Amino acid sequence: MSEKPDRDRLVEETARYLVSYVGRVASIRRFLDGLDPMVRIEGLTELLEYRFLRTGNLGSEGLTDRAELDLDARETAGITDGEGEPVGVLDFVALLPHRLRSLEPTVRQRLDTFEGEVRGHVDWNRTVKRRRATGDVRGQSFVCRVPNRSVVTSRNKVLVELLATIKRVYERFDRNFTGDDESDRPGWFSEWAPGARARRIVRSALENAHLDNFDAESVSVSDRELAAVLGDRNPLYREAAALLEDYRRITGGDLREEDAKRLLSMEVFEPDDDDVTNPDLFELYWIFRIVDEFENSRLRQIDAKGREEFVAAWEGGGKEYLLFNDWKGTHQWTDDDEEREYVEITLPEYPDGEAYPSDDDPRPTLRSGYLLRYTQQIRAEAFDYDADRKYPDIALLRLDTTAEQATLEKLFLAEVKHSVGRGRLREKAQQLLTYGCYAKVGEDLRIDRDADSEFVASDPDVVASPEVELGYFVGASESVEDVELDGIQVKGFGDDPELPFAD
Repeated sequence: MSEKPDRDRLVEETARYLVSYVGRVASIRRFLDGLDPMVRIEGLTELLEYRFLRTGNLGSEGLTDRAELDLDARETAGITDGEGEPVGVLDFVALLPHRLRSLEPTVRQRLDTFEGEVRGHVDWNRTVKRRRATGDVRGQSFVCRVPNRSVVTSRNKVLVELLATIKRVYERFDRNFTGDDESDRPGWFSEWAPGARARRIVRSALENAHLDNFDAESVSVSDRELAAVLGDRNPLYREAAALLEDYRRITGGDLREEDAKRLLSMEVFEPDDDDVTNPDLFELYWIFRIVDEFENSRLRQIDAKGREEFVAAWEGGGKEYLLFNDWKGTHQWTDDDEEREYVEITLPEYPDGEAYPSDDDPRPTLRSGYLLRYTQQIRAEAFDYDADRKYPDIALLRLDTTAEQATLEKLFLAEVKHSVGRGRLREKAQQLLTYGCYAKVGEDLRIDRDADSEFVASDPDVVASPEVELGYFVGASESVEDVELDGIQVKGFGDDPELPFAD
């Protein structure tokens, strides 16, 4: 029997596309919004920050030595300190109580000027210059080097900024938690739940007598200061600098393939093993595979804030392409624009005793009409099925860039099913055909053709219609090998998708 891709393989294949496209020319906000119903995740960077806080191992209470943890690069997301030692946020936090006990202020020399007295060591070179500059012929002024004990150092600034950053991230998680009951709090961030040991340690560290002189919210470390502390002999500061540097890298958009793999491996991305719904990760994989087929196209940066379904946009060959996921058929280009209806997919309603009209022989279409009507009725009334507007997994529009008004040339619709079971695959196949048959041209879009039809497909035979192409992407190549259908591409995991609109 065919096997669908396991989680590790799916992560491996999707990660390289995630690095190539997301944050540059594509958005996966819609996927992030659907990851966990209990948490609002505003963007990829935010999820990366949550992943950052979960690096490493908290270990047992009272930990005093890093060697006790036996960490590897996998647990710490590849983060290492200046000596190549793996370090993650959780193990760094676990060692803080022990390390902060021996924290001492740094003694530095500061230059002070005194009149008629000497304190500390006299800097005669500066003293002579000052006397000349001020006309002190009596020699009463002295520039002295005075010992100054201070915690306001680059090392401690790095430490405080890291701790304040950690605190800011887990407090944002609290604000974005949408549940009413703490028992609903997701397990994938349990290390940082309210009252958890990691939180208590961070809060206590920021209240340490040597660090509370800092304004944690305003402390700022320059890149030069950070680079200097990365080589510090004290592991407390060296590790803090390594973690802060990595945090700045991932939040600065420098996403590496290993980061993407670890991110997609989080429990929140785990495919739905019971096959009831299409796993978002599998949809993401096929979306990137389709985008990748347009090799010579110029993808453009998009701002998808507030437009979760909009994944990517690009141009090529005088055409404009818009790609959506779970699309309801409308689009809002900017926050200031009105929402525009491009495509509407709704099933027709059939009053009692009516069905498809036919001038020739009404009986076959009459039976089809009743079949559709009662299928909808059973699904809606017995199984709470929403028979209203339909949302295809993938919708790709090709628009004419030379037209003054938004003009549709072709529409590609696809369904994604992370399954190899033939019963499930048959069910989704019917749904895909329904989308293609009943997709209508929206009120804010026109289609350039002579045929007078409200549907995108000018031919009732949707497969034969030149305006619509269909795709069906399933869990294994073996499930659909040797399947060739006119107007519909059927592909399994591991297959290369066909280029839509390859005319």
